[in-house]
Amino acid sequence: MTDRQAHWQTVYATKGDDRVSWFEETPALSIRLIEQATAKRGSAIDTGGGASRLPVARHDGKSLSAIFGEGVTLLSEHRHDHLTPAGAIQHFQFSTFRKI
Repeated sequence: MTDRQAHWQTVYATKGDDRVSWFEETPALSIRLIEQATAKRGSAIDTGGGASRLPVARHDGKSLSAIFGEGVTLLSEHRHDHLTPAGAIQHFQFSTFRKI
């Protein structure tokens, strides 16, 4: 197990869901974007929950568009300064896309 994996195993073993840094009591922006995306077409992909074992990578809408390819169009980008349970600020980034 790598140091990073050990760190996250400790985090998940010792902290409740409401004590991890990305917790939001009411994730208003996420909810609004998901509701807007699903109002007519009924599907959405929400990523970034913090629990995957994938390598960490920072993206914006443009870099995600490049990864998704020509079949997806970037509709909007949103920045959100999230106040963690410990009182620190984390910079969240949200993008919405449409499959063509």
